[in-house]
Amino acid sequence: MPPSLRLNLLHDGQVTCLAETLVALPAFSGKLDDLCRELDVTALSTWFDTTDADADLDELDLLIDDGAHLASHGTWREASGLLATLQALHAELAARPRRFGLFSNKYALVQDELARGIAALQAAAVSGTALQAHLLVLR
Repeated sequence: MPPSLRLNLLHDGQVTCLAETLVALPAFSGKLDDLCRELDVTALSTWFDTTDADADLDELDLLIDDGAHLASHGTWREASGLLATLQALHAELAARPRRFGLFSNKYALVQDELARGIAALQAAAVSGTALQAHLLVLR
């Protein structure tokens, strides 16, 4: 099964999952990273965090329980940077659609996942507090 992503936020030591599982963004991360380079924004894969996927199965209860392991061992970055990357990708793809997928075009799914990520980050940013974010890789 290919990896999927979860958008998480870290604020005051608490981890919050903000969106449903994302499948198109990791599937097309290479193409999206190439587009990020063209747009001169930070690559989407910069926010990928494999803490959960790499964890020892003995630690699984720590990951599921309250996010304590993820909060202290995860790779976190400023949420505003992720928001800027998602917005740039979404705007570029809206202006100049591209094909995603060999047998069926997943363009609409890519745009939907970008839009959901943007909406979740914008809603969380309303509080005005400093937020850290990552896209957690799930295997």
